[in-house]
Amino acid sequence: VRWGVAGNIAVAWVLTIPAAAAVAAVMFWALAAIIG
Repeated sequence: VRWGVAGNIAVAWVLTIPAAAAVAAVMFWALAAIIG
């Protein structure tokens, strides 16, 4: 196992998951504002 690569993957996941959640939240709020 190359720990440098594993570390990069771990960092990518740590950044990607909250980013995806933020995008989903923004889309939800935008849709709620349009509908609501």
